[in-house]
Amino acid sequence: MRNKTPLLCQAMRLLPYFESRAASPDHQRDRAMESVRDQAVVFERQLTLLTTAHSRRWLHAAERMETSVTDALQRLQYAVSAALTHAHSRAVVRRPTLRDLYGELTQLHQEFNRVRLEEGEVLAVTTDAIELQDVYLGEFSIELCLDRLAERTDVGAFNVIALDPHPAAGSEGTTHPHVQNDKLCAGEATVAIAHALREGRLCDAFLAVNAVLSAYNAGSPFVRLEDWDGTPCANCGHVVDRENCFYCESCEQDYCDDCVSGCDVCQTSRCRGCLEEDGESGLLCCSACHHQCGRCDRTVDSNSYVEETGLCPGCHEKYLEEEQQHQQEEVEDERDTHEPDPSRATAAVAPDNGGADVAA
Repeated sequence: MRNKTPLLCQAMRLLPYFESRAASPDHQRDRAMESVRDQAVVFERQLTLLTTAHSRRWLHAAERMETSVTDALQRLQYAVSAALTHAHSRAVVRRPTLRDLYGELTQLHQEFNRVRLEEGEVLAVTTDAIELQDVYLGEFSIELCLDRLAERTDVGAFNVIALDPHPAAGSEGTTHPHVQNDKLCAGEATVAIAHALREGRLCDAFLAVNAVLSAYNAGSPFVRLEDWDGTPCANCGHVVDRENCFYCESCEQDYCDDCVSGCDVCQTSRCRGCLEEDGESGLLCCSACHHQCGRCDRTVDSNSYVEETGLCPGCHEKYLEEEQQHQQEEVEDERDTHEPDPSRATAAVAPDNGGADVAA
């Protein structure tokens, strides 16, 4: 039989935390209202991203953002539901007795293999290894921070810490679809967890948190399981599966199909930031397929660039015209230099008849 003395000692350590809790649920209502505000901010941010995607005609990004907006709206709905529950509640927080706490600890040891009351005044249990839809997430430590009970008896009193983290590819802080930065989004279980803590039913509260971790609610994840092992787009941040991920060799980063394009000259995939547009031809060019005109500084696609002069077609034509004019001027100058003076030529060939006339 389990030695009951350690459990009794633990129950005695727990009792002061429950006795110090406020008797009124008003503080709980304040926390619930803050949660509504926070979720509303998240919803507004997601809605702004969706509007931006539509305005820029990023069709695939808009489709994904529709899902994100729906998820944020559902989380907001859960927060509003919890706030209404607290707002309508007039019950005084029940103070469990020493016997009650001893019974709760006994039941916790029956439900979980590892239960501990740490020096930092944290009552914690360890879950079994969790795997959801073939995505392995590992074991979690569900930790009830006792010092928070004086201010709140809801899911915010818990930390959920991954003991063998397998976070989402696009979010290191998301260790479970419903856990981000060690905080649990309990969804529909939020109210049940709050009621259990308010009434001192510790085991029920821990079991409710464990149930959330052991299931997947596709309507309210921080990161969907379908995107868990995907790759975040370096531009918009959306997680995409590897089959729909494009690698840009110029900046050596991964992009979704909405944020990647191609070089119109060599047809290689590049992100939009690594492409330059030739304003005259309208071609998008990678770094290897565009040049700069040595005269007008125009970005020139390599199909139009004139290698021998280092100029764009327009400047090359001007250059040829100038060269032709310059050569013509040189020919004229040379002709003028070597052509004899007509007056001197006449004097040189004029006959001298002075002597003949005298002789005659």
